[in-house]
Amino acid sequence: MRQSRKILVPNDFSVRPLILLKKIMEQDPNHNFEIMLLNGVYPPDNVSSLLFYNKTRVVKENESSGFINARDLFRQKFRPRIKAFYSEVITSKSRFALNAFLKTNNIQEIYLPEGMSFQFNQRESFDPIPLLKKASLPVKTISFENEHEEKTSRLRDLTTNFINDLKEALLSPPYEGRLAVS
Repeated sequence: MRQSRKILVPNDFSVRPLILLKKIMEQDPNHNFEIMLLNGVYPPDNVSSLLFYNKTRVVKENESSGFINARDLFRQKFRPRIKAFYSEVITSKSRFALNAFLKTNNIQEIYLPEGMSFQFNQRESFDPIPLLKKASLPVKTISFENEHEEKTSRLRDLTTNFINDLKEALLSPPYEGRLAVS
């Protein structure tokens, strides 16, 4: 029987964290996972908004349909190994608050991407990655640099070949022969 681990992965409500999770699942086939996707969100700054503030609603409002579809496909693919899978928000950049949050949620490990950019572009969002690097739990990084360089190199080669073929076609003398007419 596989052991289960509860892990935390940063979340910008895009497909990027799912790519990170796929790599984690492939690198560690001997474990089941309870997965928490974490986004940093500033709480409202006025009392009336704070009275009706709901983290679940914040998550629902920020999840795009593309993210939801990709998340559902990911769940289907790794269904036997995923024991729990949910999104959560943290509302403070305090290291003390983060460590209390991690302890309360029984998180065992934090996974961060290296060479993959996240875009925390909602007005009220903040990037939790710098804070997660200072956590009291083990932090593991998953590298994406080689894959990105390899894809960039292939794209650069394709672009170069296309441009060279285009130059040759444009600079070669025009065809002056006869057209075959049937």
